Amino acid sequence: MAEQFGISQEEAHALYIEEQQRLGHDELGTFPKNWCEGRRLYELASKEDLVWFDLSSAHSLEYIDRNFGPEISKSCDVNAVDLFHLFGANRKLTTLISTSLRNLRLHDGSFADGIRFTSRHGVGMCRALWMRRTDDGLDNDLVVATEGQQILADDPDLLNVSQRFNFRVG
Repeated sequence: MAEQFGISQEEAHALYIEEQQRLGHDELGTFPKNWCEGRRLYELASKEDLVWFDLSSAHSLEYIDRNFGPEISKSCDVNAVDLFHLFGANRKLTTLISTSLRNLRLHDGSFADGIRFTSRHGVGMCRALWMRRTDDGLDNDLVVATEGQQILADDPDLLNVSQRFNFRVG
């Protein structure tokens, strides 16, 4: 675009930023101030011990390849699943794996409650809970949530993440 108008890329970028500000858009690299206002942190608790598939284990990777490998290869063009695939942005692949595991009956006839995996950012374990009772239109799911806590713009965890990934909050 800069070349088309006979200006430098820096000038074109500055014009773009000016236009975005005139339109009321937030500055690039900034989360809008209302981002925190519209979200809360919830603590989940369960009345029972939950059963998780641990996707970070070699056993799980081998199981996924053995049992879902042909379907994964056919629909996602992946011949052997590794942590790169599980932690990657290929939602078709991760959804296929998660859905396949969700529907898998365990040795005792029950189902797992969800999946867990090591955070790709190195900050602990992530979990995805399948809310089967809710999906079936029932109440009293295994997990209950607190009322939630507001995310403050000066939250140390938020500031740490924003510094690491080079963005500002409002």
